[in-house]
Amino acid sequence: TGFILSKFDSFALATFGSAVQLGYYKMAQNLSVQLPRNILREASIVFYTDASSNSKQENLNNSYRLNLIASFGLMFLCVCSFFLADWLVPVVLGKHWVEATNLIKVFLGILPLILLKNLQVNLSKVLGFVKKYTSLLIVYSLFFLITIGFVSQQSSLMVAFVYVMLDYAFTIASTILFYHHQKEVKFSVLEFLFMILIGVFILISYLTINLY
Repeated sequence: TGFILSKFDSFALATFGSAVQLGYYKMAQNLSVQLPRNILREASIVFYTDASSNSKQENLNNSYRLNLIASFGLMFLCVCSFFLADWLVPVVLGKHWVEATNLIKVFLGILPLILLKNLQVNLSKVLGFVKKYTSLLIVYSLFFLITIGFVSQQSSLMVAFVYVMLDYAFTIASTILFYHHQKEVKFSVLEFLFMILIGVFILISYLTINLY
């Protein structure tokens, strides 16, 4: 399932778009999603190890809160990167990748969600309800395939936006599932604020790109 999901958006764009469009899309996705995801996977292991080795309620809450603060830090980094992208892309990647700038900006919305989502899934293993995430992933996968297949006929920017929105929706569903099946980690206003701000950032980034 993971392999199909990771390749389907590229396959759909290759089918309905051009090779140039697909090239810009993959560069933006690799730079804004895949590379940070691989790096943050290691950070997630640190948070998970700390939480699982200190399974008392207070320690679980402390580990989760630290993870949330780190996610806020990532959000701040994404906002800064969004405003600096028009200058950074030609300097770092070269002028021939300027066309990928707007795609990079849209994909930035996924970055702050990675740590939080990974820790929720990992803690579900410690707390004994990881199988619930399998059902959620199946539903998400079906919805992803149908939606991406439909919007890929429009533009690579639309595919990127829907890709990010689906990931955001999955994180919300993951959070609801997480708090429904355990009582050790307490939901906080900080986390609610984080989810709202990320949604606003994703929406405003896409609207700003389309307006200008």
